[in-house]
Amino acid sequence: MVKEIPAGPIAVRPPRKLPVGEVLSRVEAPRGEDIHYIRSTGTDMPDRVRVRAPSEANWHGMSHMLEGFQLADVPIIIAAIDPCYSCTDRAIHLIGDGINQLTDWAAIRAHSIEQYKSRGIDPSSIKIREF
Repeated sequence: MVKEIPAGPIAVRPPRKLPVGEVLSRVEAPRGEDIHYIRSTGTDMPDRVRVRAPSEANWHGMSHMLEGFQLADVPIIIAAIDPCYSCTDRAIHLIGDGINQLTDWAAIRAHSIEQYKSRGIDPSSIKIREF
């Protein structure tokens, strides 16, 4: 395999502008299929970049996996797909004028807390019963 490596410098300087075109890379990773897509119009910035981590695809079946189980079963069922939280800690919201806004888990959690407060419920006062 080492004999197949072409001669030349080890460190190569990347071009300042990306060549026009698009590329799709699909690799089987430990958690499933990992996909990267890049499209370029020939500028110094990609026109479109899309990464679909394996954990993102695995989450889509979660509602079916949880059917018929108790709340106490949820952590072990989620652990069964071995999710990578840093790969899936994002959500995209489309706003009325067509602008995309990236929202992370902390912002979604804060929005949820505000929704409870607007209904007169203080989330910090909710006690979880221990058995």
